[in-house]
Formats: sequence, structure tokens, C-alpha cells
Amino acid sequence: MKIAFMITSLQYGGAEKIVLDLIGRFRGLAIECWLIAIYESRDRVKRDRLAETLELQGIRLVELNKRPGEGTFRSMARLKRVLRDIAPDIVNAHGPVPNMYAGIANLWGRKVPTMTTVHNGTDDWPDWKSRTLERLSLLGVTKVVCVAQHVAEAYRSKYPRSASKTAIIENGIDPQRYAPSSPAERAKWREALGCPADTALLIHVGRMVPLKNQHFLVEVAERLRSRGAKFMLLLVGNFEDVRYVREVRRLTEEHGLAEQVRLLGPRENVGDLLGAADVFLFPSEVEAFGLALLEAMCCGLPAVCSDIPSNRKLSEAGARNRILARNAELWAEQIEQLIEARSDRRRQGPNPYWTLERMAGDYLKLYGQSGRRLPALGGGTG
Repeated sequence: MKIAFMITSLQYGGAEKIVLDLIGRFRGLAIECWLIAIYESRDRVKRDRLAETLELQGIRLVELNKRPGEGTFRSMARLKRVLRDIAPDIVNAHGPVPNMYAGIANLWGRKVPTMTTVHNGTDDWPDWKSRTLERLSLLGVTKVVCVAQHVAEAYRSKYPRSASKTAIIENGIDPQRYAPSSPAERAKWREALGCPADTALLIHVGRMVPLKNQHFLVEVAERLRSRGAKFMLLLVGNFEDVRYVREVRRLTEEHGLAEQVRLLGPRENVGDLLGAADVFLFPSEVEAFGLALLEAMCCGLPAVCSDIPSNRKLSEAGARNRILARNAELWAEQIEQLIEARSDRRRQGPNPYWTLERMAGDYLKLYGQSGRRLPALGGGTG
């Protein structure tokens, strides 16, 4: 069995993490996995590090190295040649651009059961061209996987003809990778971060883009300081929108919070940072599925979250989570309450449903709808 996964570029984004987790879980199941990246990676250092890891694991990588502004037809032709050479039994694309490319590439030549996965809760098709290409790609897609019910409803509303093709597979994580840290481990990482024992360590994990709402957290930090709280706030995630990163830095300096608020950028040791923290903050305006929130809960962290569908659903497994409207004073008040109870580091969640094992099993069942026989995988039924 040969599966060709398609991603936007070689990076540590949410969709890419899911694909790498699936590939890792499928190893040893008589499944040969290929990874196709559409765009050229912007961070060459991290790209090289990740490529080296993939090579060591025996995962075959192909990069089309499409550049912004390059014509779609040229890169589509490259993709078609790659797929012809790989000759996969299944294609599974993840993300708006890979999804579009996978569907259109399947319209001519050898037809392959093709699955696309919608990971975003936002509108990924803002103009007529992107909407037209998405409708065209649907003609070559076998199934459209959505990572949450509200994502599926939004997609069906925008593309009514997809209704018979949509399926829901919610994301999952490896619980062994995210767990409450020992006191010694916590102390080690807090010392490395320069966070004193009497200072609360707050953390947010997410791409630096406006929809993730990090600028609101600067406002919350200002309110916490005015209330006399001793804290350090870590903002962890890819600097995806450089202009927005500059804006968040400007606000931080403007409020005199450079010591309390640290923009760390992308980190590979997110589990260690979560294990060292006291409270997780998740103010996103939109989320399809809050993977970072699930990881934080698995590390035993209480969370203060925005009031959106994905956060409400995941927080059903986290009794200490606070779901709040966008009000900086209210957030500061609730964070202080959680800081006072920070000695409580019980693991919360994830529900057995939100595990990598269940997610991988659900994808294998979906691939099986192509009529091919697949190896069994234990776990939940989804």
C-alpha cells in the first residue's frame, strides 16, 4: 500500500504535524508513505533539520519548490509527473493549496482515490479564482475530510455539491508526548527561561497571525501588571505574518512589557515549555480544531480560551478551563484565580477519542472506502 501525502511546505505547522504523526503511525504497517511539499520552505534551517529527520526515518520526500507568484500550470505539471513516478494507491492532501492541486491533478491521466483534508475554520477561498479552482478540484476528489463538525457545515454551505463527499475526522495527539512534567523538569526549564519560582509562567502556542489574537494577550498582560501580578508570558509559534509580528512587538514595547512578554517564535520543544508553564492562553478568533489547546490540557495545564465552538468542545474534557468573551479585565481576573491554584497539576484529558491512535484508524477506514484492503490498526472507532 502506497500513500502520497501532500502539504503546503516543509514546516512545523498544525496540518503538517498531523501528517507527520499519521506517517509515523503508519510505519510498520506495510504502508509506504511519501511526502510531497508544494511550496519552497521559507525557513531553510528548520527545513533542512526536518528533511534530515524524515530521511533518517525512511520517509520519501519530494519538494515541488513552487514560489509565490509562480504560475499554477507549471507546478501542476511537476506534481503530475511526481505522482506518475510514485504511482500511489491513495493521495491525501492537507491544506487549501495542496487540496486544490491534488483534486485538479486527478482530473486527467491515471485516476487515484484522492482525499483532501480541511484544517482551517476560516474562509480559505477569498476571491473568485480560488473558489473556481476549488470547485474544479472537487471533481477529482473522492472524499473531503473536515476536522470538526462546524468546519464541515461551513464547507458544505460554500460548496453544496461536496455534501455527499464530506466526512469528519477530528484530530488527535500522542498522549505520551505531552504529559505533566516532574518538579525537577519544570524547575530546569523555568530556570532556562529566566522565570523565578514566585513568577507565574503563562504560555500561548499558535502561528503569529491576526486571527490567533496575540495582540489581545498584550492587552491582558497590561491588565495583569496593573493588578500587581508577577508573571511571564511566552508567545510560541511561527512568525507567519511578519507585519503582524512587528505590530505585536510594538504593542509590547509601547506598554513597557518587554520583560514580561517574550516572543519566542517556532520551537521544537513545545511539550517542555508547556510542562514548565502554569496557565495556557488561547484567544483565537477562529479555530477549526485547537490542537495546541489539546496538547496543553494533556500537559495538565488549565486554559483560558476564547468563546468559539472548537474551544468549547475540547474544554468539555477540561473542568478547569475558562471560556470567556473578549474582555481583557475578565481574562486577567480569571488568570489570577488559576495562578492561585497552580499547584494543581493533574492531567486533564485528552478524552480517549482525541488520540493519534483513533485518528489514524479513522483515516485508514476512509482509505479503505477506495476498495483496497488495508492493514488493521488498533484504537478508537471515531
